[in-house]
Amino acid sequence: MIEILPTSGLVDGKIPIGSECRFRIVTAVAAIEIQVHLRHLLVFHPKNLRGWSTSREIAVFPEAPGNYSLLVEWRTPAGENGCVELAFEVEPGTSFQPTLVESGTLGEFWAPNGHEANGIAGYENSLLGQLELLIAPGSVAYDIGANIGLAAVPLAKAVGPSGKVFCFEPNPLCVAYLQANLERHGCNQCRILPLAVTGGEQQVAFTVNFANSLLGLSLHSGFYGSKIGQEILVAGDRLDLLQQRFRLPPPDVIKIDVEGAEVAILPGLRPVLEASRPLLLLELHHFTLAAALLPELSALGYWFQDCVTGEKHEGPESLIANFGAVRQLFCFPNPADA
Repeated sequence: MIEILPTSGLVDGKIPIGSECRFRIVTAVAAIEIQVHLRHLLVFHPKNLRGWSTSREIAVFPEAPGNYSLLVEWRTPAGENGCVELAFEVEPGTSFQPTLVESGTLGEFWAPNGHEANGIAGYENSLLGQLELLIAPGSVAYDIGANIGLAAVPLAKAVGPSGKVFCFEPNPLCVAYLQANLERHGCNQCRILPLAVTGGEQQVAFTVNFANSLLGLSLHSGFYGSKIGQEILVAGDRLDLLQQRFRLPPPDVIKIDVEGAEVAILPGLRPVLEASRPLLLLELHHFTLAAALLPELSALGYWFQDCVTGEKHEGPESLIANFGAVRQLFCFPNPADA
């Protein structure tokens, strides 16, 4: 009844990791509807990549190596139905076992698989390597989107034994690795809050990929629908209310890496920024997020510096005009607003 044809990205049944792969559904029945699932290793995506639709185009963005299957269900107005599956592989293949990696200035970290371990070794050194120059001993840091501790460990080193680092991370897979990594590095000044920072008190849908900790995504992320993973519910609330509930001291620095949900956390972030004027360590993942968030931060009295190039921007306009895909920024409060 239908056939799945790769149109880009797939060569001899394989696709390089991080590449987009597109498929087209070919059918002789014009009124046919389809919905799409993805299987990675032995786990099917529990939420549809796309619900029932007459669209014939499918885009997949695999970010972990291994064996995949694209499953397309179909149905007709006459009641006929069925499914078609197409298998492919994302290179490079790797062992999906916890891996210890030497990562230069970051030290050693446990990660869910060898692919992540290799990436961690050089991950965000341009930002993390500068923390001790920017953060005074005894400071308080909030790590929003702490993941497995890539920033929390350097933050702990920067604030020193007299400082505090509060790690917000709702992904249960990440929390396990985060705790192990903090203990391994002796980060006794860190505390883990296994919660999502959101726009209000709620149980929010969140995806977890048990072969890749970096694929934990909130429903508030613009990338949520295109990433594979098991859907769970996690508790979340506004940052200002979490600060009150857990009696957290005011932050001197806040690191934010929430994979596309930056704008969603702004309502609870804004009161904290107005009250405490912290330094922000910000990773933004798309032009549209930069266009939505950076003017808000500018209105709150922040200016920006690119972590990689060192280029300074008094306002958001030039950053937005030349943003690109992913950018790491230092956001400094203006002295007059401090």
